[in-house]
Amino acid sequence: MISIILFGSLAKGNYTGGSDADIIINYSKTQPKGFS
Repeated sequence: MISIILFGSLAKGNYTGGSDADIIINYSKTQPKGFS
């Protein structure tokens, strides 16, 4: 799970150090398909 969160922050290219939920939400917005 952590690897997915880190990948999401790296993929977004903007890690603000926010909560995991915010990172996942931002990642799902950046990647519409997201992770299942």
